[in-house]
Amino acid sequence: MKKILIYFYTLLSVALVISCSKFLDEEPEAVLGTNSFYKTESDAITAVSAVYDKLNKRSTTNLVLWRLADTSTPDTNGGFESFNHTPTNGDIGAFWSDVYEGISRANYAIENIPEIDMDPVLRERLVNEAKFLRGFYYFWLYQVYGEVPLVLEPISPSDTEALTQGKASTEDILTSIEQDFKDAEALPIEYDDGNVGRVTSGAAKAFLSRLYLFMEEWDKAAVKSNEVIDSKQYELLGDFREATWAKNTKESIFEMQAVPNTSGWEDLNEGSSITVWHRPGCIGGWGSHTGTQILYDAFEEGDPRREYTLLKPGDNYNDFTIPEDCIPDEQYGLLKLIGDPEFGEGADANASNNFIFMRLAEVYLMVAESEAELGNLTEAEDALEIVRARARNDARSIPEAIPELKGLSQPDLIAAVRNERRIELASEMKSFFDLVRWGIAGEVNRAAGHAFVDGKHEHFPIPQSQVDISEGNLMQNPGY
Repeated sequence: MKKILIYFYTLLSVALVISCSKFLDEEPEAVLGTNSFYKTESDAITAVSAVYDKLNKRSTTNLVLWRLADTSTPDTNGGFESFNHTPTNGDIGAFWSDVYEGISRANYAIENIPEIDMDPVLRERLVNEAKFLRGFYYFWLYQVYGEVPLVLEPISPSDTEALTQGKASTEDILTSIEQDFKDAEALPIEYDDGNVGRVTSGAAKAFLSRLYLFMEEWDKAAVKSNEVIDSKQYELLGDFREATWAKNTKESIFEMQAVPNTSGWEDLNEGSSITVWHRPGCIGGWGSHTGTQILYDAFEEGDPRREYTLLKPGDNYNDFTIPEDCIPDEQYGLLKLIGDPEFGEGADANASNNFIFMRLAEVYLMVAESEAELGNLTEAEDALEIVRARARNDARSIPEAIPELKGLSQPDLIAAVRNERRIELASEMKSFFDLVRWGIAGEVNRAAGHAFVDGKHEHFPIPQSQVDISEGNLMQNPGY
């Protein structure tokens, strides 16, 4: 029985639990087993929609992944900033389980959809969507845990070797992610209104660029980001607030889709709970996380992005003035995540706020970073200036506070680009993973008084339950 309780949670499950979404017109909880499944075009569409489903879960975007990615820095509180987490931590285990379930669903789709008699163009598109999502989920796992088991096909309950396999190498994991993203470059560049939110070729190229930053393949990162820009499919909006609050804008490249007022509580509905987790109690939320004084001070004085990112006592939100006792001293509400009040306060964990995984501003910053690392300083400065100019031209800006950066040395320009990522992408699930890939996570956290241990805390522990049932094959991460 132990072998059945494997570390991939429902990797053995032949059932797909499908929830409704904007691009899936199905009953909310249709359960279809693979024995009677993958027969029709409708089955194929439903199966791939099930792969998307894991983007919008408490254990992924709505709470846990955000905690892993942001509270492990000096910029936010409410999760892992103490660095005392252990392999039995529930959040760490839940994230592993749900992400591997998403990978399992992708593997079933990739294997079975090619055998369905259906429109060949749609069939290829659906397979490539599933491949992107599989790569996306493995990219998540790699950033959180480092090396993990690499499962690229459905697993039989009788396959003992597959059920108890150990970690794949970093090279094999990154190569697999790269290939899935490359295959997804064949996807359409856009969809009709009924399919908004599906993966596009632009998303595949943008995430290839981000992957290449982790691999330090700077030239490839620059090429892919420039392909996204040159496609003219996306636009840097003039309004930073719209770019970070509005849904499916021209700046957005890939985002989690939330559908409010669906039945069930939190994970049982298709709305978003990220809003209520981060909203202070005085405006209807659970107040679980806050920004820090360190993050507040990191913004240049007069940079309007600070006001659009952080909420403080005295600020007005939805015609309500935040009282002094609403937010602790030297802490701030995370305004990006609290979101536009027109999308609902999310008190029932069923708000309509999407979460943006990639937007064009980040693509420009990826160009800036890769060109700076390559020594192409003019190209790096130009890309950086595009992002800074939007902030400078905002009505709330003090223009002289956000000067154009010219003539910096290569090390100073690299530092400036890194700081711009921190400011522009604050609370967007990037911060900790950036610090780790830059090799400065320990330095930055210890400077803030955090008990970060080099060689240990760059990754989170493998869930102990998974180590225990792997028959000694799945090794724990160093230091845990």
